[in-house]
Amino acid sequence: MKRSSVALLALAAILSAAALVRLSQQELAGGSAYPAYSSLRADPDGGKLLFDALSRLPGIAVERNFLPLDGLEQRGAAILLLGTDPAGLNSSEGVIRAIESLAKAGNRVVIAFRYREQDGELRLPRLAQAWDVQVGTDKRADPFFFRESKGWTALESVRGKILVMERAFGAGAILLAAESDPFANDSVLAGRETASVSHAIGDYRRVVFDESHLGIEESGSVVGLARRFHLMGFAAGLALCALLFLWKNLPAFPPPAPARAAARSGMTAQAGLTTLLRRHIPPGDLAATCWHAWLETNRNTVTPGHAARAAEILRQPAAPAETLSRLAALLRSKGEL
Repeated sequence: MKRSSVALLALAAILSAAALVRLSQQELAGGSAYPAYSSLRADPDGGKLLFDALSRLPGIAVERNFLPLDGLEQRGAAILLLGTDPAGLNSSEGVIRAIESLAKAGNRVVIAFRYREQDGELRLPRLAQAWDVQVGTDKRADPFFFRESKGWTALESVRGKILVMERAFGAGAILLAAESDPFANDSVLAGRETASVSHAIGDYRRVVFDESHLGIEESGSVVGLARRFHLMGFAAGLALCALLFLWKNLPAFPPPAPARAAARSGMTAQAGLTTLLRRHIPPGDLAATCWHAWLETNRNTVTPGHAARAAEILRQPAAPAETLSRLAALLRSKGEL
């Protein structure tokens, strides 16, 4: 492979990688690569503005959690689970037990749900069995809401629909919000739900934004990091380019046998001329052929007497070398031989 081709291929790979990295940086900077209501997302559907705002308040410690909830060891903190899928929470009994354990340990666990119309009518039997939570759905305003539930205190209601309710668990409490919009960036920026957000966090001086329930978990490996930032396709593209480059440049296995040099006859120019003459001129005509070829270009230098004598010499039977020798002597002589 030519060096120019290798250079062009390498340049194309570098430009492609730079473009993909630039695109990934733009997506990560805007947060579109993260789930809705993630504290890493900076667009209107994210929760980064609330995270940054709380971080600037004196005396408030704010952090993110990427570990599973059953491995979270917090005491006296407000733990926010924003954008929680109701059906997903209902399907995981382990997560329900982990949330209850965190509340009993003295934390305030805030679960803000994210209901989508395509989810249809919801039934949450696990939540009803574990916490006596009764939910309802409606195609009109406030499509997801809570019904009167044993042990729960309604904090916000609209047209008979409970949107926020709370219940004590051990030394802490669990707060359920039917919507996550009050915690979103656009709501925080507009200041529409400041009171609701403030009441949800309460007097806790430590706030934890949980990301694990959104699928952003710490795996402790490069592969896990790539999965978190949705870079597996980019890594696969780089691997494919590397394989194609190696396939193009690596020698064949086993390596081909070296080409043998072409055999040379070793014939000199004189031998070649001799062979050519033997193939085309009979031995008896060799001296005459040479004389006539020489005479065509040197006729003016030969006298009529020498020409007649040369014709006589050519008629005499003799070897070609002897005849040519006699002709050469004739031409060197000044008179008749």
